Amino acid sequence: MRRVAVLQVLLMVSATMLCYLPAASADGAETVIGANVTWADDQTVEGTVRIVSGGHLTVNGADATVSDGSSIIVEEGGALTLNHAGLLADNPPTAIASMGYWDESNRSKFMVPGEGIEGAFEVTMMAMNDDSYFGDGAHIDGKVINLNGSSHTFSFEAEAGDVWIGLTGFSSTSVTVASITIEVENGGSTTILGTDLESVNMKTAGDPGFSIQVDGTLSSVDSTVSGGQMTIGGSMSADDSSFDRLGPVLLGSDATIDLRGVTAFSGSLDDHDVRGGPGSTIYWGDDVSGSGGLIDRWERRVSGQSIQLDAKYVILSVSGIGPSEAIQEIFSDENGTALVDGGRERVVEIGYSDGTVWTEAATIDVITYVTSWNPESSGIGNYGGGPMPLTWDQSIQLNSGTPNIEWESLEIVGDE
Repeated sequence: MRRVAVLQVLLMVSATMLCYLPAASADGAETVIGANVTWADDQTVEGTVRIVSGGHLTVNGADATVSDGSSIIVEEGGALTLNHAGLLADNPPTAIASMGYWDESNRSKFMVPGEGIEGAFEVTMMAMNDDSYFGDGAHIDGKVINLNGSSHTFSFEAEAGDVWIGLTGFSSTSVTVASITIEVENGGSTTILGTDLESVNMKTAGDPGFSIQVDGTLSSVDSTVSGGQMTIGGSMSADDSSFDRLGPVLLGSDATIDLRGVTAFSGSLDDHDVRGGPGSTIYWGDDVSGSGGLIDRWERRVSGQSIQLDAKYVILSVSGIGPSEAIQEIFSDENGTALVDGGRERVVEIGYSDGTVWTEAATIDVITYVTSWNPESSGIGNYGGGPMPLTWDQSIQLNSGTPNIEWESLEIVGDE
């Protein structure tokens, strides 16, 4: 009996050590969590942490620093809880990029902190790696400066103070700022990363550092997530939490995100903080704040949408497509399939940064739906019925008014 008891203790200790292993080794091995595990001390995550069904990892009052290229995967039935904790990229993105607008009211810009500098000074602006300023422009006090190469140096006279530099890209492309270096007359210099600059209508740019895939549940209370690309296929809730240089959070079609308290987003890597699908559930509390400016709170998108008909070459008019509320004529192919907006992904809902919400309200009109059963000479008119709403369903069946034709009996005539 004593040998059995000792063996049981050894097995329990081994299982506990396996579950509490804080990080995968540098060779890329996984840490698999299949029980209740708590990290109460600061951790470094390297490789993959996988929380399987029945597993629950709680980071409690500690920071978990995630190395580049690492990942955290929460499988269906698994759970990750951040409680007064931090989930931090070891190297979060530090560059910023313009939003592509040319008009002055929406133009992206950043401020050079020149107040307090004595004498003249120069500012060298550096693009992200592999980026070029070819064809881009800088706007200072109403003047346009043509840019080129991977850097540009501006010269300012004494007592210039704080200087705002607006940016416009070639053909509305983004202009990136990895850093600026301020050099003063006495030879001193200071380098400031892009994300540390005061800016307006600029988004974060660069590699997010790591990934988080949640098909189970993620709960965050008074915690911070910095960097990382987050994809939610299950559910995510956040209360009084901060998400810095993270967005957009990508939601699956049936995923849920519940944002409450004074939860805040900042420095999204796109023009929205959350991206949902047609069936995603998005709750944005009254005191929750987004990155602001031209960065929307959320977008909802639909892709690969089609209308199914019982005939080929049916011509339809679809009105009110996307934020521009465009009108398109489409037709069914040999299989009776008509692609909405060519099947491309489109935005069907926007939660703007000011709290207003735009929702697509597109309609389908039949222009020509003629078959052998309703030729123009028949006087029956087009099949398909009157105008109908374009829902967010992946496939829409347009069959109003079409005849229901079926065999009632089959009689063979003749000997053969």
